[in-house]
Amino acid sequence: MVKGLNPKGAQDDNPFEAFRNGIGESVSSMAKSTGSAISALSAAFSADLEGINPFLMHKAGTALNRLKEAGFQEEVAVHLCRAIFCQQTQKQLKKVFRFFDLDHSGVIEDSELRRALPLLGEDLSDEQVDQLFAAVDFHNSRRLDFDNFCKLIKSIHMP
Repeated sequence: MVKGLNPKGAQDDNPFEAFRNGIGESVSSMAKSTGSAISALSAAFSADLEGINPFLMHKAGTALNRLKEAGFQEEVAVHLCRAIFCQQTQKQLKKVFRFFDLDHSGVIEDSELRRALPLLGEDLSDEQVDQLFAAVDFHNSRRLDFDNFCKLIKSIHMP
């Protein structure tokens, strides 16, 4: 039974060592994932993001950490996360819209959205981003005006 659990190429003379190594890798991977979740929750808690559920608290913390890793000042990162995850007022969302609108064209292009979503804690496949666009881009232009952008953000992050 133990030989069947061993990875290919394991030494036959010590099957328990190979099994123990496999378990160690799994535990290490779980610990890293847990550490990342705790870091995200800690970042969101420190930013005083009020009125959001634990799931969104984790996403907000992930966004905070990613924005800071990308070189954004903490104040900017907190402001963006409050606007997206907590407040979602027209004024706040207008500021977020300008953050996404990298070329300042007044619309959010497909490529601009794809670059910004990972910073905000959204790890979406190309297909998922296409589905988001299809849900709010009724003209199939691959561009979002402010109103459609607000619909998109509110559908992703309901406070």
